[in-house]
Amino acid sequence: MKEYYYRNDIGYMKKIVVATTPNENGKYNFTLWNAQTGDFCGQGEKTKEDIEDFLKHYKIQDVFNV
Repeated sequence: MKEYYYRNDIGYMKKIVVATTPNENGKYNFTLWNAQTGDFCGQGEKTKEDIEDFLKHYKIQDVFNV
């Protein structure tokens, strides 16, 4: 699992936790959390390209290398 912290578009600190192994659909499972309260905010699956776009959108410097 990889964790990334970011501030979302409306100003809340969030964390996305992404699996480093793709699921049976070739996508990566993820969960979203409120980084301040620890509340669960959602889950889903994304392609590697979708994750890279997400990281770029929120100006996260780390790269999703798996």
